[in-house]
Amino acid sequence: MTTPPAPLLALSIREPWGTAILDHGKPVENRDWLRSPGLLAQARRQIGKVVLLHASRTFDDAAVPFIRQLTGHRILKGDCTVGAVIGAFTLTAVDQNGTGPWVDPNQLHLHVGTPVRLLDPVPCRGSLGFFAPDETVQARVRQQLKAQGVPL
Repeated sequence: MTTPPAPLLALSIREPWGTAILDHGKPVENRDWLRSPGLLAQARRQIGKVVLLHASRTFDDAAVPFIRQLTGHRILKGDCTVGAVIGAFTLTAVDQNGTGPWVDPNQLHLHVGTPVRLLDPVPCRGSLGFFAPDETVQARVRQQLKAQGVPL
């Protein structure tokens, strides 16, 4: 009897920030978790692991001009899939002193490596912090990531 794999954890990210991570080189996700030791510890435990990128149902209109200024791409709400796992990345580091145009100096920085967009987004309800999507979502995402050559 084989042991089932540990569930992959997901992180809900508002669009268009998720698309900026997957398609336009945004290397860090900023989180207001500095006063949340549980979330900070949870993030640190994910370093070196694949994290699923869940596009929340909320679209951040204020992000559009910022992303356009940094990338030259204008990402509109109609360009984005929401309420679904749309990709994955490896969490490479967690810190408070990152630098660069994407970094908010007053927040925790989750550093993103090797982002991969799923070819077929998997609908899924999001949650705050890291969360484990249900088994059906896990299976569909794992199948796609494996087919796309992502080591799990």
